[in-house]
Amino acid sequence: MSQPNSDFDVKIIVGNEPNVKEFNAHSTVLNSCSLYFERALSERWRDQNHGICIIRMPNIHPTIFKLILDYIYIGKNICQISGEVSLDILVASDELELLDLAECAQKHLIDMFSPWLFSNIVASLNIICLYSHFSKLYNHILNYVFRNPYSLFDSTGYRLLDEAALICLLENDDLELEEIEIWDYLIKWGISKLSDENITNCSVKNIIEWSDDHFNILKDTISNCIPLIRCYYIPNHYIDKQIKQYHLDSTAFIKFETPQRRCSKLINNKNAIFPSSIYSVPFFGFKRHAYFSKTSSSFIFSITDQSNPVLSRIKSEKQYVAIMNDKSFGPCFGISDLCMINSGSWSSKRENY
Repeated sequence: MSQPNSDFDVKIIVGNEPNVKEFNAHSTVLNSCSLYFERALSERWRDQNHGICIIRMPNIHPTIFKLILDYIYIGKNICQISGEVSLDILVASDELELLDLAECAQKHLIDMFSPWLFSNIVASLNIICLYSHFSKLYNHILNYVFRNPYSLFDSTGYRLLDEAALICLLENDDLELEEIEIWDYLIKWGISKLSDENITNCSVKNIIEWSDDHFNILKDTISNCIPLIRCYYIPNHYIDKQIKQYHLDSTAFIKFETPQRRCSKLINNKNAIFPSSIYSVPFFGFKRHAYFSKTSSSFIFSITDQSNPVLSRIKSEKQYVAIMNDKSFGPCFGISDLCMINSGSWSSKRENY
């Protein structure tokens, strides 16, 4: 069925001034597409003018709605459109509850425009973190950032990252950055927002010249993110050097309320700590009598020197041997990084962490 120029019973007014356009449509076609149109065309929502139902959609750009209407009426595919337009179609199809189109746009973005998504990572994150129910695209973009964090945090557009997107990243355990790095990037992001408040000449380099207003605005800016910093991973000398300087009273005792994370267990007098997820990760490999499990969240944490603890994460290319168990020994982290060779006896040789 082609789009109607006559014999229509629905007029759709799309966009905001100065970009407003009217589209004609059939109620029978729209009703069959989604619950959104079914509700919009109900008696309760209906805004009639000479027997024509009028629907207003100020949140959608006319160009995007034209493509959506083409898809509804003639099944026009979206293979020839750009990544940016595909993302706009995804958002609009979610609002209009066009589930098939949303799934199509999501797949199209992953298959055809991953490089574009990653090169525009800030814009991609700002949008997709609001639509986590698009799980395939959501996980696709977040997993890229987790594996390549510096592509985001060292980018010139990092300051434009929305708070919701930043929180989305900090809430996850898979971000491959040391906690002190995450703190530094949070401060960098917070300071960049001060310029949005028309506060000039504000940087880490001239922190001794900051006023109380500088500190208070920075505190308010990053207050929702601070509880997500796992401060127990940060050595004491970094806390003195890189955290206390942002406290109005530098002589004050600072107490951190750290978020709940996976439970860990002290396993020997050398203070090596490992996550309890060892018992929840499924074992999939087989080598003689040894079973391996793949995970990206495994780590070894040594606090032999309490002033300078060491955190070793599994190497990305070695995740398939992150945890090993055997009938006669184990558990082991990696092939030999930390291994129980018999009851109460441990060996350690760095290899996979």
